[in-house]
Amino acid sequence: MRPVEAVREPLRCTLRRHFLATHAQEVEELRTALVPALRVAERTYGVRLRFPAP
Repeated sequence: MRPVEAVREPLRCTLRRHFLATHAQEVEELRTALVPALRVAERTYGVRLRFPAP
């Protein structure tokens, strides 16, 4: 699978950058609304959420 991933990974990075550039406002709106809601859920249920680095 290594050769497949060697091709796929650069494409994923390119597509991610393009998506974020094209949908920057929508992504920011989601982060503005979602992250505080997740923090409330953390306190309510006592579970710490972790986000992977892109």
